[in-house]
Amino acid sequence: MAVAIVFIIWKFSQQDLDFSLINFAHITPGLIGLLLLYIATVFILAYGYFLILSGLANKAPARLNTIRLYSMTGLYRYIPGNVMHLIGRNVIPATEPVSYAEVNIASSLEIFALFIVALVLAVVSVFKYFINYIQSISLSSTQILLVVIIAIAIVIVLIIFRKKIRSLKDAFIEKVSRLSAVRISQYFVLVFLTLIINAITYLLLLYLLNAITPGSSAITILGLYILSWLIGFVTPGAPGGIGIRETMMVLLLDDAVSMDYLLLSAVLLRIISIVGDVAAFGLVQSFYTLRNKKSGLATK
Repeated sequence: MAVAIVFIIWKFSQQDLDFSLINFAHITPGLIGLLLLYIATVFILAYGYFLILSGLANKAPARLNTIRLYSMTGLYRYIPGNVMHLIGRNVIPATEPVSYAEVNIASSLEIFALFIVALVLAVVSVFKYFINYIQSISLSSTQILLVVIIAIAIVIVLIIFRKKIRSLKDAFIEKVSRLSAVRISQYFVLVFLTLIINAITYLLLLYLLNAITPGSSAITILGLYILSWLIGFVTPGAPGGIGIRETMMVLLLDDAVSMDYLLLSAVLLRIISIVGDVAAFGLVQSFYTLRNKKSGLATK
């Protein structure tokens, strides 16, 4: 994660960032507030994961420990591959009465919910950008051939492993059917809140830097930010979406925010998210350790 911060600063230093635009003494209290907002999104998403996992399992796991392990493995997002946080969650069955399958199904549902909600929010907020982008797509014959080859390969794999896929599908459906409509609805609301608060955090950061005025198109900025987050989220290999999200923010928000402030806000937001991930885990780990100590003293 330290390397991630250095990488971001180094990458954007090549863009001649003008840090003199920022009065850190003036905006530090605001940055602390934005950090707290980000930490809140980590806990909201962690609690949502607990809701889904406890609904899938025969016996509900301990809430605090599940949130602690979720926050801990969230740090693994910064390992190249952008999947290690999902793999890391397999530590949960070591201490909680849940299976590996239930953990992985909960993670799959999380990915699906984040993708769908972010996509809907982005489309609703900045529909014209999607239309313009789709109209601008022009595939070469080589690209079309590559898409066809990939599609054929997927079909062949599905045919070869159809029995295994069918058994996995049946097991998946059996597990997911345990979730009530109320719990699923609650989870999607939590995902919605997470993404909205995350986007509002960026909007407030722009206001804090005086990069935009109150009369600016807030909805467009929120939508474009969510779109850039979504692209970073689905891009394979990028640790925590690092580089991808910032690049898309620069490309998409170029018309709404001046380039100097856009680059600075991208760097600050990434630092806030990294520090926030560490702080969230530190807080829940400290509370977990303190509670266990009190329980031990009470037992004695």
